[in-house]
Amino acid sequence: MTTKSIKPISVPSIEALETAHSFPAQYLIKIIGPDTEAFRADAKTICVKHLGPDAQIETSERQSKTGQHLALTLRFQVATPLLVQEIYKNLAQLTGLKFII
Repeated sequence: MTTKSIKPISVPSIEALETAHSFPAQYLIKIIGPDTEAFRADAKTICVKHLGPDAQIETSERQSKTGQHLALTLRFQVATPLLVQEIYKNLAQLTGLKFII
């Protein structure tokens, strides 16, 4: 039996985020995981937890060729680079997460 190890995510540093963005900023995170309603809902819930109940979170998605996986893009306004880091860390805990950028 072969097991795949999933590489731990690399959370962007505060310095990298501040170099690439002027906060507050529009930010985009793409995650890949199972094509399930739970995966979609949990990802959005994590964003709302950090951004607040009135946050506008735009989503777009694309299914894999097999229909088993989903690329979910989350776009939102964020106040600080620290919030971006916290969202990354929480999204990394999603069940079935394969990739995050």
